[in-house]
Amino acid sequence: MRIGQQTSKLLAAAVALAGIVLVVSRPDFLGDQAGRTVNAFSQANPWWIGAAFLAFALGYVTYVGSWRASAFGLGINLGFRPTLARLGIGSVVNTFAPARAGDAVKIALISETLNGPDKLWTAGGVYAAVAASRAAAVTVLTLVASSTGLLPAWPAVLIGTALVSVAAEIGRAHV
Repeated sequence: MRIGQQTSKLLAAAVALAGIVLVVSRPDFLGDQAGRTVNAFSQANPWWIGAAFLAFALGYVTYVGSWRASAFGLGINLGFRPTLARLGIGSVVNTFAPARAGDAVKIALISETLNGPDKLWTAGGVYAAVAASRAAAVTVLTLVASSTGLLPAWPAVLIGTALVSVAAEIGRAHV
């Protein structure tokens, strides 16, 4: 890493840390709603906050792992740290940009690590595989929650209708 790059990264980290310190020390700096939100943390149970942080961190690590596993299925070996960094940048963009533009950033950044003529298509395929697996997991959770009464029945009916429609279309395409 060049000296200029290292200095700019340290400067960016220092600015971010200064912003966090400012918001924590002066919650009213960002307005009344932000002040109430930051003050609510002082009344929260620190064990639950720690558990939520740990669950979020573990979920993100498994998200990175799902990208790596999907790419590995295509014969591509993505490193953990570069993948973590690229997906993290895309997630930050999703925080501030509309229409999940960060997902396009994730695909573009991951495609930079690939070789071959169709890098962007390959990265898009990895994204599609990860999105499909996440959708399948949410579908199963929704169906279980609906069947046990934790959710109303209409999400299960909607999912069932969509699954029957997809199965019928697949069956029709193969005839």
